[in-house]
Amino acid sequence: MKLMGRLNKFLAGLTSHLQVKLVLLLLAGVCWFFVHTSKEMEIEFSLPLDVQLDLPSGRTLAENPPSHVQALLKGRGRNLLVFALFGTGRCVVEGGRGGDSVPLTSKHLELEGAVDLSAIAVFPALLRLDVDRLETRRLPVRLAGSLEPAEGFVLTSDPVLEPELVKLTGPRSVLDTLSFIETEPVDLKGRKRDVAEELDLVAPAPSVLLDVTQVRLSATLQRRAERRFTGIPLRVEDLPAPLSVRPRSLDLTIVGGEEALASLEKERIVALLEGARLRPGQTQMPCRIILPPGFSWTNPEPPLFRIVGRRAQKAPATQRRDSLEGAATPPAP
Repeated sequence: MKLMGRLNKFLAGLTSHLQVKLVLLLLAGVCWFFVHTSKEMEIEFSLPLDVQLDLPSGRTLAENPPSHVQALLKGRGRNLLVFALFGTGRCVVEGGRGGDSVPLTSKHLELEGAVDLSAIAVFPALLRLDVDRLETRRLPVRLAGSLEPAEGFVLTSDPVLEPELVKLTGPRSVLDTLSFIETEPVDLKGRKRDVAEELDLVAPAPSVLLDVTQVRLSATLQRRAERRFTGIPLRVEDLPAPLSVRPRSLDLTIVGGEEALASLEKERIVALLEGARLRPGQTQMPCRIILPPGFSWTNPEPPLFRIVGRRAQKAPATQRRDSLEGAATPPAP
């Protein structure tokens, strides 16, 4: 009971004359603020960078300058606070034709609302403005990611990206490092339906501009099916004489989309045996199977073809000759 009485008395003391106490607390905060902000301080501000160059025709900066710089300002705390709340500023680099490195100083700063403030330093201290030739090229687009059908489904053709080529404009030194442009990373796994999506392109560098920013990805999926083809003619190329191949046909199981497989003709399946790949003494050799896009094969019969060689005829015996080119005569007994 004594503890509760003391607690009630303490709370009553806190709440009595509450308005007066709040005013005194506010005055103490204002006094602390004025005392604290009257001291000299240094604060770093992020300011936009504005580069204005007179570049020759067909030239550009090899690398885009940073969008902002860091400026270290010094002054009383209250003045720094006013500038942070109401002031504006920027760093301006103008004139010249590039190709040099420009030291950034307080002379490049334009500050509005900076009362009794001084700029101590600017970062970066050195701004590179290398100039390069401006060029335009066309590069193929590549899908970044994977497109995998769900179990029991197959792609009936390779995925198509439209447009296939994209025009790039930028510094030659950057374009020389590129051989393709990639899409944004995608993960298209477990798909059962046709794919038709818009994908963003990834710019290889801020200094490179693309004529389009998106491409369209399309792909056709069907249920997986198998079909056995028999008697596919074997095509033989560059087989050294007098060798031959046995047998001269192939049986094969083709895997593909259900609808596409039903319309596939045997004439579109190529079984090619390349004799130029035959090694000395080799008696068996596989063939190369060429299919339309969207199909795969399995279970070839035969898996290897026999290489058969005809026997060479025995050469007639040559008659011995003497040194006078006459018929050699055996010595008399």
